[in-house]
Amino acid sequence: MIKRYGTEGVYECLRYLDSDDLEGNAYWHIQSVFEELYLVEDIPIRTMLLEISTAAKYNDQKAHADELLDTHNLSANAQGVLKETTQ
Repeated sequence: MIKRYGTEGVYECLRYLDSDDLEGNAYWHIQSVFEELYLVEDIPIRTMLLEISTAAKYNDQKAHADELLDTHNLSANAQGVLKETTQ
């Protein structure tokens, strides 16, 4: 969904995280998927989260986006650091 719909796909994932239908470790699983897409597959998840964090139309998920942007693996330097060590 994220690969196909970009920011809208990330937004929908965040809305799901905010829903009552969330079961078990789904939150941590979705967070790890974001990290893998960002670190391994070069999908600009961080850019999408920044858009959600700043665009008025996504205000209801700003807190989730900000929380994810503060995680170690989605930090500003995480993708660059990984690439430098693997090249």
